[in-house]
Amino acid sequence: NWSWTVVLPIYYCQISVIIFLLGEEKNYKEWFKKSEGSIIWRIVCIIFFSVFSLPVFFTNINRLDSLIVIILSIIYSIINPFFEEVFWRRILLSNKKMNKIIAVFFSSLLFTINHPLTLFKLNRIFCEPGFLIITFLYGLVWSITYLKTKSLRYNYFTHVMVNFASLSILVFLNRYVPVFSM
Repeated sequence: NWSWTVVLPIYYCQISVIIFLLGEEKNYKEWFKKSEGSIIWRIVCIIFFSVFSLPVFFTNINRLDSLIVIILSIIYSIINPFFEEVFWRRILLSNKKMNKIIAVFFSSLLFTINHPLTLFKLNRIFCEPGFLIITFLYGLVWSITYLKTKSLRYNYFTHVMVNFASLSILVFLNRYVPVFSM
């Protein structure tokens, strides 16, 4: 199933238009500046990555059996987090009129809902409760980390690791063995 090679570029184009229209600050380097504040939220990102993504990686690593799948996994893991972090964290959490707790909740909820809406045709796993809960928790952690560190740098870094370790390309190709299911 290679339909994701069409679906994802369309998704990225949609997000790009929204970022361009709603991103009042066009200083992109500022979005990824050195993190501020306590190191605690950066550590929480690593813990979440270790608990939820590494078991998936080690269960499915033997399925990375071709160079093209490995290359596509790396490319996807680098590109996807950029668009998602800028949109779901930078754009949605920058509304100064909205209460931060409500903003974090809705950003995380919409981030979670977006996955099955965008990707359900690629694999039903995107609709499973276990996946949705973990995605929501990642959304919460990344949202709070962004607000606490005032940077997308650490979110982007851990999101790259999560996407690669979760072997998203294998999910798109229906060659993935679920680890967390309910």
